[in-house]
Amino acid sequence: MRLLMSSSDQDEGEMKKFTNWILDVGNENISFVVGDESEIEIIDDLLITTTDDLLFHLVDFVYPNLLQNMSDYKYFQSRAIPAPTLESVKKVNDFVLTIFPGMENEYLSSDTTCQADENEDVQ
Repeated sequence: MRLLMSSSDQDEGEMKKFTNWILDVGNENISFVVGDESEIEIIDDLLITTTDDLLFHLVDFVYPNLLQNMSDYKYFQSRAIPAPTLESVKKVNDFVLTIFPGMENEYLSSDTTCQADENEDVQ
């Protein structure tokens, strides 16, 4: 659905090209089997061609001007980094947290309520 929303005719053409590519990937129209695995050709526009700090370039590509937009929830709604495993997600999240200024805070929650001890006087 997000691919259908664009701001200009040029964006619309690029989005249509990307949408068709995603559909072809999902329908296995552009994949080929090598051994036990399927491989697909990635569109040149999506390739990170630098060999230094790949994670930095990936985050910078998906989230350009991240620090300037970090309080704009709409900025994050229109971007995502798909990852094949939770381990990959953790690596990306940990890296992004190093970019944000300030101290990291961890807020804990519980999905059950605490039961009062029978010996305590409840007022």
